[in-house]
Amino acid sequence: MCVNTCLAYMGPFADLDICPMCLEPRYDQLILARSKGKKKRSHQQFHTMPIGPQIQALWRDLTSASNMRYHEERTQELIEELQLNDRALKSYDNFFAGSDYINAVAEGQIQSGDTVLMFSMDGAQLYEKKSSDCWIYIWVIFDLSPDKRYQKKHVLPDGIIPGPNKPKNIDSFIFPGLHHLSAIQREGLRIWDSSRNIIFTSKPFLALVEGRFGDQVD
Repeated sequence: MCVNTCLAYMGPFADLDICPMCLEPRYDQLILARSKGKKKRSHQQFHTMPIGPQIQALWRDLTSASNMRYHEERTQELIEELQLNDRALKSYDNFFAGSDYINAVAEGQIQSGDTVLMFSMDGAQLYEKKSSDCWIYIWVIFDLSPDKRYQKKHVLPDGIIPGPNKPKNIDSFIFPGLHHLSAIQREGLRIWDSSRNIIFTSKPFLALVEGRFGDQVD
């Protein structure tokens, strides 16, 4: 990434050696000169954790795998209730009760075994008397019940962008996470359900995107 947090050298910026915004070099020029151009060490890096292996890991634990089945079980309950009550629900107490989700299931966009995700990004203040020191983007797994999905242990990190400057081109930083998601949506993610000892294919569905982007977007 750019040493001033302008952008990440991903996607359309992958082959650049100089940041087009601040004109700072991508690589440590001293090391580059000493190695006669052979050793390219980035001035700064950010870290990503692909969502696919994290979803697979949730299904490998017996308790976690049972918790992950909430999505499918609740969806079946809602479908049966709609059929019995002339397409009306008694209460709308969950994301799955919303018409957008129900319609997506009816149209086959979300199928049995598919993981439903929410993407969120915001700045994080690591020190008490200082503004945001880094920016983090995360995944919330809607397959878990509402009382579990927002617990700290179930909120999954996807990327950490060091500061102290605000990211200017956010798209470039979230590119690897969304590129990975797009790949497993297209190809399918093979999962072993340890609670039932079966293997199935999941195509994660991105249901919601939220975050404090504001003037950070270029």
